[in-house]
Amino acid sequence: AAESLAQDMAPLFFALLISLVGGRALAAFTRHWAAASGQPPLTEPRWLPGAGVLALLLAIAALLLDRSGLAGPLLIVSGILHLARMGLWRSWRTGRYPALLLLHLAWLWLPLALILAGLAQTPWAGLDMATALHAVTMGAMGTMMLAIMGRAAMPRRGGRLAVSRPLALAFGLVSLATLLRLLMGCVAMAGPATLLHLAASGWMAGWALFLWDFRHALQGPVPRPVLSASSRA
Repeated sequence: AAESLAQDMAPLFFALLISLVGGRALAAFTRHWAAASGQPPLTEPRWLPGAGVLALLLAIAALLLDRSGLAGPLLIVSGILHLARMGLWRSWRTGRYPALLLLHLAWLWLPLALILAGLAQTPWAGLDMATALHAVTMGAMGTMMLAIMGRAAMPRRGGRLAVSRPLALAFGLVSLATLLRLLMGCVAMAGPATLLHLAASGWMAGWALFLWDFRHALQGPVPRPVLSASSRA
């Protein structure tokens, strides 16, 4: 039981880290881009990020106390609050700037993962916690790391960070692998082993493609400034 609890807690602590660090970075990147592109300034109430983090912390505490009936709703509330931030960030507009779009798509995995983890705490959902937490590990963690690391080595064209086709494909493969792994946990008669092999293959192919695209950053100087929040730097 202790080992199972530890396996559940570790991904949720990583989700907490993403919500704290990733949320601040993504808000800053989005705010700078909105200002540079002449959009209305982003407004986000101060309580919203804190409320999402607090709900997640309380959910973790409830799980540690074996109160799954309380942890489930708290995880769902945290997911909804994190999703609400995307509405205030006007995430749908970031399609004009692919380098920022990748970060928003990566962030989207966080609220989805928390909602799935919350549903996994309810017996009627029919979803096991291990499957739900793959949305944290493969989805939120995997895509956020890929988007952040890719951003650090993106070339600049016309003053903007440019997403290469290999990087975009790598991001798509990692996301697809996550979806396949989640689907594996939701089907009973559709060859789960086949889905597992497809998910693993997509995951490895995505990261291999990322490493191949990242090779120029390992062989030469990285464009400066690294991880700039501005679309023109």
